[in-house]
Amino acid sequence: MHQYSARWILGLLLALTACTLAARDATDASASNTSASNTNAPDSKDRGADADVVDATLSEAETLCETLHDLAARRKQACCNAPASSLSQVCSRELAAALERGAVRIDSAALDRCRNATTRSLQGCDWVGPLQPALPAECSALIAGSLKAGTRCQSSLECSDGLYCHGASPLIAGVCAAPARPGSRCERPADNLASFARAADDPRHPSCDGICLRGQCLAAVAEGGSCHASAVCANGLSCAEGKCSSQSLPALGATCSTTSGCADSAICLDQKCAMPKAGGASCKLPFECRSLECRKNVGEETGLCVDACQVQRTDPSAAIGVRVAPIRFDAHKSL
Repeated sequence: MHQYSARWILGLLLALTACTLAARDATDASASNTSASNTNAPDSKDRGADADVVDATLSEAETLCETLHDLAARRKQACCNAPASSLSQVCSRELAAALERGAVRIDSAALDRCRNATTRSLQGCDWVGPLQPALPAECSALIAGSLKAGTRCQSSLECSDGLYCHGASPLIAGVCAAPARPGSRCERPADNLASFARAADDPRHPSCDGICLRGQCLAAVAEGGSCHASAVCANGLSCAEGKCSSQSLPALGATCSTTSGCADSAICLDQKCAMPKAGGASCKLPFECRSLECRKNVGEETGLCVDACQVQRTDPSAAIGVRVAPIRFDAHKSL
């Protein structure tokens, strides 16, 4: 019951997002037509130059969004013989619009490193699951904002480092502003571009100078302070044995605890960091399985992991990339 409800909710959210974007596009188109009717048409030379700029901008946006979405989608298709679909097109549209406004720029060298690292991380099929695979570290900070404090914005990615887009929503522009201070109210902007560009938690654009918890900005816990999760620890720290620590998370094969977790994609099983289990392996809980599904008969304590490709073929939300990689909390993230 919960599984189907979750998929229904995801479908509804997709539909609402599509309707919102369509409404904004219609508004923009209407404004554009009105403006065009009140000005003289440019000569053919100007139109040609403008077209070249638009084509170059769209190509740049498509390359970045293909790297973030299509590479994994095509590999899943090859591994699972499942339909390949993603959010690449809507990502490209949002990013191209920001590029045309001059609000952002793409770091081409960083994008090349991201593309190479992503291609390497998708080799084989052992990574396939119902969630989008986590991006390599090389894929951070691909988009740089240029807008200063007080400037109208559509996305936090458009703001200069250290600022976020206060009050932004898909239909309402926000304003680039400094993050909230501990003890004050905080928000998590509705940011389409950041979501589609897989940068919703970009640490360069925090909405809170600490931890945003239920609308309240709280100071991050320093090293040695008590914690219940890495989310409350200061930047660069993780929660290990109930204390915020600068020590790295345990690697694959190392001893671990359920409170500290493991590095990368490993999980803590029987106090050892291990990769999630493949289809057909014995399991007790869904998180043990690569598919995140442990199928058990009624009344039985153990069951078998469902094959990840089987989930990929039967879950439409997984096919289009709606599901995202497990949240990897660090400092300055909103909860």
